[in-house]
Amino acid sequence: MDKVDQYAQVKQDLTMMLLYLNSFKQSNDPEQPLQAWRGHDFDTLDALKNVEMIEFSYHSKSISICKKGEERAKELLRFLTE
Repeated sequence: MDKVDQYAQVKQDLTMMLLYLNSFKQSNDPEQPLQAWRGHDFDTLDALKNVEMIEFSYHSKSISICKKGEERAKELLRFLTE
C-alpha cells in the first residue's frame, strides 16, 4: 500500500469514528440504523459508502451508519482507548 492509499484509509477510519461518535437515533426502534450529519469530505463518504459502512442519498443531509460501519468504528475506538 502506498502513502496515498495509507492516508486515504486513515482518513476513512477517522471519518467513520467521528460519524459514530456524533451519531443519533431517529426513533426508539432498535432496528433503526444510527444517523449522522454528512458534513465530511464527499470523496471519503463515497469511499465509505462503496465498502458498505454507510448509506446516504445525495439529496439528504444525514447518513445512515450500517452495522459494518458501526462495528468498525467501535473496533477503532477500543484500539485507541485501551
